[in-house]
Amino acid sequence: MEEEYWEHINELLKEYNPQFYGKIETPEFRKDEYYEAMKSLKDAKVLALIGPRGVGKTTIMKQMMKELKKTLFFSFEREETRDGEVVEALMDVAISYSIKYLFLDEIQFVDGWDEILHKYYTSGECDVKVIISSSQPLSISKTGQQLEGILHSLYVNLLSFRDFLMMKGMELPDPIPEGMDEFTFLETQYKNMDRILVETLFREYLFKGAFPKLVNETDVEVIRNYIEDVVGKIIYHDLPYLFKVRKADKVYTLFQYLCEHMGERITISHIVKEVGINKRTVKRYLGYLTDTFLIKISQNYSKKQAKRTKKVKKIYPIHPSIAIQISGNLTEHLDSTAMEKYAECSFASGYLWRDEGVEIPIVLSDVDPSPIDIDYGNKLDVDRIKKILRFMEVFDSSLGAILTKDNMGRLYVAGKEIYIVPAWLIFSML
Repeated sequence: MEEEYWEHINELLKEYNPQFYGKIETPEFRKDEYYEAMKSLKDAKVLALIGPRGVGKTTIMKQMMKELKKTLFFSFEREETRDGEVVEALMDVAISYSIKYLFLDEIQFVDGWDEILHKYYTSGECDVKVIISSSQPLSISKTGQQLEGILHSLYVNLLSFRDFLMMKGMELPDPIPEGMDEFTFLETQYKNMDRILVETLFREYLFKGAFPKLVNETDVEVIRNYIEDVVGKIIYHDLPYLFKVRKADKVYTLFQYLCEHMGERITISHIVKEVGINKRTVKRYLGYLTDTFLIKISQNYSKKQAKRTKKVKKIYPIHPSIAIQISGNLTEHLDSTAMEKYAECSFASGYLWRDEGVEIPIVLSDVDPSPIDIDYGNKLDVDRIKKILRFMEVFDSSLGAILTKDNMGRLYVAGKEIYIVPAWLIFSML
């Protein structure tokens, strides 16, 4: 490579590493994943922070650098830097200058990054700990698979409602004390919280709360532009680079359709008809959207794995705020129907249950399944209780729940226990 190119890389290193001439400025609030990452550094030689764009992976890296000594940071966000020789040069610099922690941001853009790290760690001369980030699940080559013994992966979640409240300055209780009844704990918090305030903030969270940078933003247009920019970078920038997608506009059309029809019963054939993309391409595009954390898919729950894949699935954007902005439904004061839909999207866990006209939108736990429904009306719908009991009878579940706007209680029916808990209360505890 030409000398001018390496001068450019050197200038970027200066830009990315303010600790060389001053100090690193980072937000005071630290997500749980920051503490997990710091703890993992004790054993991991390579630590991977994996998660969607905009969730704070880079911020966590900078916060780690602020606490650690002898660090070096580089980002592969710029297309011209995505070369294996740059990774090798950074490793050489780290070793030569006794750097202890090398941070490599958006490593997924560099082909063969895993083989390069493998080469250095098998040489016996590398004591550098490498912290990498990726906005898609890591793809490890056959050679790189030998990293598995020294690589620890940590998923960085979207901002939780609990984190959202804490970033707003609200003090929240620690997790349930050992030995305390779970419902008693929830009931105590329900009585102690400013319910009107927290429910209002829950609506705000569903509207914009997926991303830390938007927590205190009040301008609706700024919120929309930020989320559109995140989605746009993934679809129009990342997908063509990572997966050689030629028609990114078609992927965007598909994603917009999924946002507009979030949580509805959609078949591949229906998408083909409505979006105008052939079946094979739809499946491929859904895979790309899943791999870049833009969507999640709930499949029908069954004790038999084979039956789960045969029934209609539900497809959700990864967070309701994304669906709201991309679909253009920019109303902050959501009615009960919308609140149910958006709360369902935020809570969707990978399983639903549908049988003979009865649907449970959320099923937790693959081993001991717990059914969850959402009822945001002022009065609890008895039919929803019947649906929960139906599931519990079929799968011999001991516990179910209905998430509400503000109703709180506990039901015992034929040996089955059902929590009636406000959605905002449950989300504030997670």
